[in-house]
Amino acid sequence: MRKMFLKLSIILVLGLMGCKSSDEGKELLTQLLQVVGIPYNMVVNICQDNNSNGICNIGEVKATLKIEQGDTSEDIWEKFLLSTNGQYILENYDPTKDILMEINDDGLFSSEKNVTIPYPPKILNEEESQELSILQALKDKNFLTNIEHQEIVDNPKVRTVVDNILLENIFYNQTVLEEVNLTATNATLKNLEYMADGLQELNVTQLIENLNNCEQNQTEDCKEVIIRADDSTEINQEDALIIKETNSTENTSHNGVKDDNNKTISISDNGNITITNEERNTTSIDNNNSTSSVEEPSTSTLTEKTEKNAADGYIIKLATVATATCYKNDFTTVIGTYSSEIAVGVKGLLTFNDVALNEFCSISVPAGATIDSNNNGLLDDNDTIMSFEMKSFGNYGYISPLTTLAYEKKAKGEDISAIASMIKDFNPVTGASFIANATGVEKVKLQKLLILAEVLKTSLKDQKDIVAIDLSNVINTDASENIGDFQLNELISNIIISPAPEALFSTFIRDREEIMKELVNLIEFLEPDKIDLDMFLVNISDGGTNIEGAINASLKVPATGNIFEFPIKSDANIASVTSTLSSINDRINVLPIANAGADQTITQGDSIILDGSNSSDYDGSIRSYTWKEDDVVLSTNVSFTKSNFSRGTHTITLIVTDDDNATSSDDVQIKVEGILVNQAPIANAGIDQTVDAGTAVSFSGSGSDSDGTIASYRWTASDGTELSTLQNFSKSDLSVGTHTITLTVTDDGGLSGRDDIIITIQTPPPVNQSPIANAGIDQTVDAGTAVSFSGSGSDSDGTIASYRWTASDGTELSTLQNFSKSDLSVGTHTI
Repeated sequence: MRKMFLKLSIILVLGLMGCKSSDEGKELLTQLLQVVGIPYNMVVNICQDNNSNGICNIGEVKATLKIEQGDTSEDIWEKFLLSTNGQYILENYDPTKDILMEINDDGLFSSEKNVTIPYPPKILNEEESQELSILQALKDKNFLTNIEHQEIVDNPKVRTVVDNILLENIFYNQTVLEEVNLTATNATLKNLEYMADGLQELNVTQLIENLNNCEQNQTEDCKEVIIRADDSTEINQEDALIIKETNSTENTSHNGVKDDNNKTISISDNGNITITNEERNTTSIDNNNSTSSVEEPSTSTLTEKTEKNAADGYIIKLATVATATCYKNDFTTVIGTYSSEIAVGVKGLLTFNDVALNEFCSISVPAGATIDSNNNGLLDDNDTIMSFEMKSFGNYGYISPLTTLAYEKKAKGEDISAIASMIKDFNPVTGASFIANATGVEKVKLQKLLILAEVLKTSLKDQKDIVAIDLSNVINTDASENIGDFQLNELISNIIISPAPEALFSTFIRDREEIMKELVNLIEFLEPDKIDLDMFLVNISDGGTNIEGAINASLKVPATGNIFEFPIKSDANIASVTSTLSSINDRINVLPIANAGADQTITQGDSIILDGSNSSDYDGSIRSYTWKEDDVVLSTNVSFTKSNFSRGTHTITLIVTDDDNATSSDDVQIKVEGILVNQAPIANAGIDQTVDAGTAVSFSGSGSDSDGTIASYRWTASDGTELSTLQNFSKSDLSVGTHTITLTVTDDGGLSGRDDIIITIQTPPPVNQSPIANAGIDQTVDAGTAVSFSGSGSDSDGTIASYRWTASDGTELSTLQNFSKSDLSVGTHTI
């Protein structure tokens, strides 16, 4: 559920003069922050637009700041970049260049969007500072008048509400405008202009009066005013298309997004207003267990690209491109297939250009992609390879194991509307954060989804039929239910089998799901100011890390004391939570370590020993070893000997599986050089041919050499005459009869191979001669009298196959040899 916390000011004010020391800079920053406040969980880059492209490029950034909940002014100051002499870096501000403020949503409003707002240059006195805010940008661009701007600024309560509405909608509007293919900079300007138009349409003076009349416990009045202001500044798809076509915000509706007004407005004792928007939530979970079907896609808002996030953990690298296949609404007739870009964006972002994917499109992310297993946004040695394919639909926001389940169930004819409404826009990577902020039924459903995601990952890795998973207890959640009531056996009973080796998988999946059940129940007791909850869970689920490792990997501040106690909230039952974390730590399986040995160089024909005995499993034992080259299994022993490697470099992969069914792999390079005895090449002259005399005969040869390359080709007639030294040639002067043509190929070691082709030249058949037609003698008859037509034909080299009589205008009269006709008009007719 997305919340706008109106008690936090959204203005970011930065002094743009040089501070003579870092102490003076701290004092200035402290004063400014005390006045205006800064929202948490937002990354802000401040830069000068030196190249006038409207983007904060590397080298232009003057300050980078990420404010987190609980940061003091001292903490915030340390996050500003300082120059080497300790002076405030904005001392070098150039008043001739635009200032850019780049805001990164970073998940607060679930848009994962950057918006860069331009501000015109200003020459400031030493005591002045420049306000960087969305509201200020509306004024600076002359979208709001000075009077309208000042009216809002002079009313703190109104300013707070307006700032929050603008901040919420600037991310949403930017996404909608970029989806209809406006450039980011143009989208930002139209975004700002649209929101200013919306405020003016409401009449700023009247809006201020209405908001000031909102008093304690009169939330309905506030709700109506705030919803109208929100709608007036929120761009829907229809308005986005108008803006795209006209490059103007005129003639737009300012009606907002339909069905987007299920907002809860509350006012605290101190006058702070909180808005909770149920519709634009991140989890798409219906608290009433609705089973409504997936919404129909829009056919009037085709865009020129589609972006989807692949989240198992986030995909950080593709082995091969993701694909999308679009169908007619019968889901059987393919109308197009599309490929994503090979490059992956932030947080698993996959881009399909030149297509707007809808609900009749399927998406596939192939196995072999790399998962950001520690959720640090970097491709590093700790990341793991996804061993299964993920699927989704074009109208889903994410591609995940959850959407893969929905896809597979739909493919088997099951009704997926209920589960689709829960998972189509659910991001499993950020599930822990949402659990921490959720309550009641919504919280339990989020917990169930993360447990289900773990079931799916485990099952897909073992190639189980996930369609058999029973979702009834996931979809149906009672208002009084808590996660402790969730029966895992009912979820996984259809995909586990008791006989060995399936018993190993059964034990493994039960342990994993029980651990995940305990973890999602503990999330609310962990302090998000101390550890990144999402990173913590991803490290365990995807990185195979134990609790201690996951805590250390997700620390926001240095840990002190007992590592298990450190992240626990002070008001929680610390002893109980610590005990559970410690217990889980002992039970979590750590991935085994495969060791295929050192790379080796040998001479062709030599024997080599491949040894995996140095592989290990931190928390158990290695159950199996599999050696492969490409997809060919070479051995399933710990070690083996091989002597028939061909010349070149071979990559051999060792895959080890531990007693908890977890796997890892390691590659060894075997370089084979030199040869003992040159092997003769193999020639292929092609298939025998029969042609007419005078016709060109095409000769197409080939050769292969197991230990080298083909150096030359030579074609000869049966009498030894050389015909060509090309690989392919043609010849049209062969005489009638049978010819044996020999292809000789010679390799780079001097050995040759031969192959014959038989060419038969035959005399061509005689040319067909045209037949002679005879329509009979001319006739003169009275009108109405039947005219008899009797035709004949002769063919010197064949027979007559058909007859056809036509009038002078081309009308066909008959296809018989003989016929009569009595309705010819008076006059002369040529038949």
